[in-house]
Amino acid sequence: FLTRNRDFDAYLEFTGSAARDEAGPNRERIRGDGWARNRDESRPITYECVLNDRTNRVLTASYELGSRARVSSLR
Repeated sequence: FLTRNRDFDAYLEFTGSAARDEAGPNRERIRGDGWARNRDESRPITYECVLNDRTNRVLTASYELGSRARVSSLR
């Protein structure tokens, strides 16, 4: 989302705290959600990553953007 918005007005707004739980030996899963926004649209986003909690290295990462929702504005 951020790399596809060339006007440099895109940003991510995270909602609430991320959920953290054990995902195996030395592994932690972090999940959460938020909004991907720019001046023309807002899209819900969910994300998840698994990291090695001993080395703090990300092992897997994924995200999903929801369907487009137009930001209303009067012009």
